Amino acid sequence: MGRKLSGPKGLCAESSGTIGFVKECFLYRAISRYELDLWCYLMVEKYANPPSYLWDLMQKKYLAKQIDDIIGFTPRWPFTKQEKIMLYGIAANRNRLPKSCPYEEEWVIDLLNIRVEKKFLQNFPFVSYPRGITDYLYYM
Repeated sequence: MGRKLSGPKGLCAESSGTIGFVKECFLYRAISRYELDLWCYLMVEKYANPPSYLWDLMQKKYLAKQIDDIIGFTPRWPFTKQEKIMLYGIAANRNRLPKSCPYEEEWVIDLLNIRVEKKFLQNFPFVSYPRGITDYLYYM
């Protein structure tokens, strides 16, 4: 893979926006366990000194509610309540909306905005997502 970046931006307790977003995507079913593992692997490949919890997330068996224990801190993604709900919209667009979702599928899809979808695709460029949306985001 080329030269690795030195510091894991957004992956430590002091600056946890990236891992916080990834965690929320996992909890809201926007990504699968396999996709979380793949993201962790890409971060390990990207950084010269990746956080050790990335290995733990890939190797240990755990329940979704235990993810903070595996990471070792509670990562924070600075989001509004509405942006958090938008993750259900991403899950719905990927045919992954959980049955336990308290909102109507059409409503969470309509609620989505480009900024959240773009953040999702920047963090998970390897996932399948509706083509029309990815084409639109590519040119933004």
